[in-house]
Amino acid sequence: MTSPLESIPSSLLPSGLATPIFLVALLLAALFLIFFGRRVIKAVAFILGGLAGAYFGGILGAAFLGSLGTLVAELVGFLLGGLLGMSFLSFAIGLGLGYAGYAITQAIVGSALASLSVGLVLFVVGKILAAKILSLVSVIFGGFLLLNVLTFVGLPLELALLAVIILSSLGLWVQNESAKRMSLS
Repeated sequence: MTSPLESIPSSLLPSGLATPIFLVALLLAALFLIFFGRRVIKAVAFILGGLAGAYFGGILGAAFLGSLGTLVAELVGFLLGGLLGMSFLSFAIGLGLGYAGYAITQAIVGSALASLSVGLVLFVVGKILAAKILSLVSVIFGGFLLLNVLTFVGLPLELALLAVIILSSLGLWVQNESAKRMSLS
């Protein structure tokens, strides 16, 4: 009979990606997600939204304002797109949680009204708790990535799990304390 720990795959990393530089990069990415995940995800949302805004601003600027106007429109588009990207993040979290609640309720109960009600409530909860959910999700993803890196380099699964649990707990605490300090200032 196998233990529950033995049933967990030891690593999900393909062997071709196991170069030392790549493993260090994955380790750093895991630690950044665990300790600074909410900030990293917000920064990525700002940059992606900003790039989209700069693209559309550049199109509009080129069509109506000439070359100098295009540069100004791209800059304004980047800033507006970045702000929209960050504000869309809480909406996206609410939407994801609401859809998951809808789908699970539909599968269990089969009632459209109950599914819509649960989905709507979870959408609102997701929007309200978006920052905490974002922290938790980033810690979970960072923890899974860290577990894969540690087991791939040969750390026994029990020790890797212990390290992941300790670092993830610490990372969640750090992110929550950081959010408290940001809201006080």
